[in-house]
Amino acid sequence: MAAQTIDSPQGRITRMGSIVRSLRRLGFEIPADVEAELKIIESQSTAAGDAATALRVARNNLDSVPAAKFDSALAEFDKAAVRAFAAQNGDAEIIRNVTATRLESAIVRHYGDWMEQITNAYNAVVDSHDLNKHGRNLPDFGGILRVLDLSSAHTAAIEAWKAAEPTLSSYWGMYVRLAELNGYERIGPQTVDSSGTNMWFACVLGEANWSQAQQAAVVMASIAAGSTASAEVRTLSPHVIPAIVGYDLNLTTPGNATQRRSQIQPGLPTVGYAPTHIGMSYQ
Repeated sequence: MAAQTIDSPQGRITRMGSIVRSLRRLGFEIPADVEAELKIIESQSTAAGDAATALRVARNNLDSVPAAKFDSALAEFDKAAVRAFAAQNGDAEIIRNVTATRLESAIVRHYGDWMEQITNAYNAVVDSHDLNKHGRNLPDFGGILRVLDLSSAHTAAIEAWKAAEPTLSSYWGMYVRLAELNGYERIGPQTVDSSGTNMWFACVLGEANWSQAQQAAVVMASIAAGSTASAEVRTLSPHVIPAIVGYDLNLTTPGNATQRRSQIQPGLPTVGYAPTHIGMSYQ
């Protein structure tokens, strides 16, 4: 059998199976056509072993069938031999490629529905923890945090964000994986030379204006670079980025983010557009 790589048929099956399991764990319904493709893959996973077993049975039958049935038993043996040979000599890999493509197509058909459900569930967590209100009370993560300087509002804000982060991150991880499957490069903070992409990402996270998107791009570049100034932010990244620069966290789909991005600077390209370099000083 061919070695498994990320892009091999078996690697693709493993990756997509993991996506479906993660969606199920998060409580999202798995459509019937996706379940049907998973069943095909499950049945084909034992095909080589089944073919070998059928060949052994057919071979044994040749020893024991009555003479009158020998010709039909021989025909069954020939069929079993052909199937076993094919299973051991590339047929299985061809079938894996076919089933991987079928499963991938089924998942992509439901991409829009799942992304909408994920963004709705994510934003519901934001609302239930009142994170946008608490976001305005977060302390300055770029400065030195002194416990005695923290107000009760600071403390309440930090606790609310810490409580929400695990659930937000679960939804966010699923969002990123589905977006990648649909052709987007991995979504997240990029280095300073990708400020245009970071500004688009700012629009994924909420309805930023031009200035806020620029500021968010600086924060993202700092996070991507692993700077000391961004150490505290990374724990809550990317969710907290809008709060840091002054707009509400309101996740949307990649397609809607492109529209948001074009609305704040009409006439310019969206993803990949690099505005004038705005520096790297994260405060």
